[in-house]
This record gives sequence, C-alpha cells and structure tokens, in this order.
Amino acid sequence: MKKLLTVFATIFITANMFAQAPQQTKHQIGENFGGGIVFYVFKPGDVYYVEGELHGLIAATNDMYKARWDDAFHACANYRGGYFSDWYLPSYYELSILYQQKSWFGNFKNDFYWTSSESDNGNPWCWNFNGGGLSNNNNRLVSLNVRPVRSF
Repeated sequence: MKKLLTVFATIFITANMFAQAPQQTKHQIGENFGGGIVFYVFKPGDVYYVEGELHGLIAATNDMYKARWDDAFHACANYRGGYFSDWYLPSYYELSILYQQKSWFGNFKNDFYWTSSESDNGNPWCWNFNGGGLSNNNNRLVSLNVRPVRSF
C-alpha cells in the first residue's frame, strides 16, 4: 500500500509541475522567433492589439532576391522560413516599422524594397532603405528587394 501511495504521489506532483510550468508570455524586438526576427510587438492602441493576447510582426532574416512587384507577392507567399507558410509582402506601414528596427538585422541593402501597398492611382509603393521614405513607383516591372514578413 505504501508503494502504491508513493507512485500516486509522484505522478500527482509531476503532473502539477508540468501543468504549472511557466510559459513565455512576452516577446521582444530582436528575438529570433517564428522563423525570423521579431520587429514589432502590438501594444494598446494598435489596430491588431488584443488585450490579454500577445501578437506582433516577424521579418525573415534575409532578403529573398530582387523581383518585380507582382512576383514579389508570390515569392513571399511561397517562402517557408522556419517551416511557416503564412509569409507575405509587407504593407508600407509594416515596412516603415521594419526600417526603424533594421539595426536588429544588419543585412538590409541601402536600396528600395517593395511593399504590398498601392497609391490611389494604382501604382505600387516602395520603401527606401537608404535614408528612409516612401516612394511611389509607377513601374511594376522594375526589380526591387523583397523581405517577407509574418504575424504571430
């Protein structure tokens, strides 16, 4: 009987240890996570912020290659960094945040990067990583740099 009680006590204690194991509840900018590097964590007031939940944005660790605007969408959608399949071409707003956090990566080119955003006249926007700034590109056939992102 004593052996049986010891076995049950061991199982109970072990089960409670795993049930109460601390879970990571915070991610930080610059952290390797989810197949890339965290470059933004949503906070109160952000459109995608959900109270009590942790969400943010992750960028691939490297550029893919230069591509035309239409091809950039497909390249990002087919990217499988960290075995994730939900990568996409960032909006101009997401790319502007990534530009501000580029020091965490250290491998951005001083060149233009495509965004998924279009201006009112239907021309795609690109972001200048050589000094910052949004630029309207009226030529979708120009090959620019591509850096996929995903959300968590």
